[in-house]
Amino acid sequence: MSQEEFEKFVFPLTENQKRIVKECHHFFSRLRGVHCQRQYGVPFYHGNSWLFYINPHRDGYVELCFPRAKYFSKGIEDLHFGGRQQIGSIDIKTVQQLTSPIFTSLVFEAIRIDAELEFKAIQHATADDATSKVA
Repeated sequence: MSQEEFEKFVFPLTENQKRIVKECHHFFSRLRGVHCQRQYGVPFYHGNSWLFYINPHRDGYVELCFPRAKYFSKGIEDLHFGGRQQIGSIDIKTVQQLTSPIFTSLVFEAIRIDAELEFKAIQHATADDATSKVA
């Protein structure tokens, strides 16, 4: 997502949402291997696959969603699923919440899961290749 696209996304938000979204974007953009693309009208942050996305709400808060939350082994108790089976999220109402251990723990858990699932996919593909060569 270019800076211009990001600014267009942020423009209509409330001042509080702008601060939250900009701080999240700044933090996520500094993480190695994480890049941002606009999908479904919101910023999605990717590693090997979707890590998290930012979803501003009309009620003035920002929802940080984790598409692979069902795989989390840490922090799952801090997430709400709202009837969703896979996507867990936290509601961010103030910029101060971005410095909480819960926020950073969930972000790094998403990155860990992304790397772990990618490793398992590579192992599976390698095992399939070995099996096909034997047959």
